[in-house]
Amino acid sequence: MTSRLIRTLGASALCASMALAQLACSADATATPATPPGADAPAEPTGAPPAMAQAPQPVRTAFAKYEALRAALARDAVGEARPGAEALGAAARSAATAGKPEQKAQWEALAAAADAMRALPPTDNDGVRKGFGEVSRALVAVLAADPSLAEGLHVFKCPMAQGYQKWVQSDSKLANPYMGTQMLTCGSETDLK
Repeated sequence: MTSRLIRTLGASALCASMALAQLACSADATATPATPPGADAPAEPTGAPPAMAQAPQPVRTAFAKYEALRAALARDAVGEARPGAEALGAAARSAATAGKPEQKAQWEALAAAADAMRALPPTDNDGVRKGFGEVSRALVAVLAADPSLAEGLHVFKCPMAQGYQKWVQSDSKLANPYMGTQMLTCGSETDLK
């Protein structure tokens, strides 16, 4: 318990100092406690935003699987990462064949990143979150290649995340998958670049 408190305080201090250095953590990042049992956890994903409604079904499904995986990590349900990554990998492979031909490589990279994440031990919390970073990197590349898919989505960045620091979500209310409930609101909205 004491070591967890020390880690929490250390991480909070680091986030605060990084915010002062223009790396932007939200103002209440250091005040966000872990979600106690029975309390409201981060919301479940609602799926693809309305702007993506015209995309092929496999593309919408791939985003919904990514969003479910992100939400699971935001609420510290790391045990859901393996099946979530498996579902995302399958959906990304389907999107590679159903989406725009010029985006096939990006969708295949997303599938490969999801497969790599699925292979991580579910007990490796840090590794799983870093693996999600690589999944997010691949999704950001998909969205950058077709900005119409990004309409209505929000890209956030956490300066404290190890590895790739961005992620995508449909909700504008920040729910950090890299820090989970310990620092759910650490980060700031950014762009795809």
